[in-house]
Amino acid sequence: GILEIPWMKDSYWPHLLQVFYGVPMAFGHDTAAAVLHALLCGLLVLAVFSAGHIEEGGKTASACAWIAAALLAGQPILHYVAAEPRAEGALAFFHFLACLALWRWSKTGSSGFLAAGGLMSGLAAASKMHGLVLFASLALWVMLRAQGRAQRLRAGLVYSACAAAIAAPWYFKTFWHTGNPV
Repeated sequence: GILEIPWMKDSYWPHLLQVFYGVPMAFGHDTAAAVLHALLCGLLVLAVFSAGHIEEGGKTASACAWIAAALLAGQPILHYVAAEPRAEGALAFFHFLACLALWRWSKTGSSGFLAAGGLMSGLAAASKMHGLVLFASLALWVMLRAQGRAQRLRAGLVYSACAAAIAAPWYFKTFWHTGNPV
C-alpha cells in the first residue's frame, strides 16, 4: 500500500508509476525501477517514430519519422531523465499517446480513439500531477474540435470519463487525507 506521511506533501500526490516500480523492488530488484522508466522513455522515442509513419506514409514519412525520433533521442534531458526511476518519461509517453489518439479521433471521428486518448491522459494524470494540466488542455481541445453542441458535450464527457477512470482514485485518496484533491 501507499504509506501516508503527514509532514511530507509528496506522499499525497499521484504515484501510479511508483506502484509499478515497487513490484520488482519488493522482490529485491532495486535497479528494475530505473530499467522500467528507461523502457518507457524508449517507447516514447518509438512512438514518435511510429507517428511519423501513421500520418504521412511513403518516403517522406520515413525521413520525417527518423528525424523526429533522432531529435528526441538526442536530447540530453531525455538521457538524464531516463536513467533514473522518475515519472517524467512516463508522463511524456502517456501524454504523447493521448495527443496521437486524439489527433486520430479528429481525423476519423472514431470514439475508440477518443476513449484511448482519455485513458492515456488518465495515465498521465495518475503518474504525475502535471498530467492534470495536460488533461485539461486536451479536454479543451476536444471540446473545441467537436462539431455542434451535443457532439462537444458527448466528446468531452467520453474523454473526461475515460481519464477519470484511471486518475480519479489518486485524487480521491488525496482529498480523503487532506481535504484538497491537489
